[in-house]
Amino acid sequence: MTVAREFWQVYTVDNIVDMRGCSGAQSGAGSCNNQNGLKQCGVINFGGMTADSTAEGNIQYDASGILITPAYSIEHAPHFTATQRFAYFVDVRSNTLSGEADYASTCSWAGVSLWHGAASGPPDNMPPSPVVLGYGVSVAKNSISHADGIRGGAVVFADTWWEPEGSRMYVNTLIYQNEISNLLAPAAPTIQSANSCSGSFMCGDDPVREVGVHIRLPLVHSTVISDNTFSDVPRPLVDNGTRTVHVR
Repeated sequence: MTVAREFWQVYTVDNIVDMRGCSGAQSGAGSCNNQNGLKQCGVINFGGMTADSTAEGNIQYDASGILITPAYSIEHAPHFTATQRFAYFVDVRSNTLSGEADYASTCSWAGVSLWHGAASGPPDNMPPSPVVLGYGVSVAKNSISHADGIRGGAVVFADTWWEPEGSRMYVNTLIYQNEISNLLAPAAPTIQSANSCSGSFMCGDDPVREVGVHIRLPLVHSTVISDNTFSDVPRPLVDNGTRTVHVR
């Protein structure tokens, strides 16, 4: 049983986040770097326990996209404290995401990212997560151009912590009628590190490039994908999920 405070029926609607001219990609000053050297700015994040909530009609220029970041862990000293953050019936629709802070850098993430991670036992013997982190999430009718997330993909289910085999991180996600464009690989070598307050920070990501929708692991179940359009996206879909349904 989980008893927690929850964000319920939160509507993030019609905001404009314009970071053009502020990011390192344009100014050369790295002004979009956070304290870890990651090029992150202007993100919309469903970061707590969230249900029946929406991000709709928002416009981002050279910003860090829209994140859904559920997680779960048991109390297991000294490794983990108890954490429960679930995303149920969260709707990301009709947003325009154009560009990101530094498309060539693995320290820069954007697009729509559905993160997941769970620690369900000791690190050396971790059973499947007993809970579903994200259920009934919808990503629909968004326009995403020249922006991709951690692990790669304009819309990506991204493993960002412990990922116990046999878990069900997201179930019954809908991804439909999104317009995804301009995801050609950067001409310059991908930047693997950035300067931070304490020195060089290694970003620790090796994303796949040129991908529209990316389901990276079989821990994502029963996703329905339909009627998305792609332009200058060499790999529209990378699907390693379980029981994904493609509707044409």
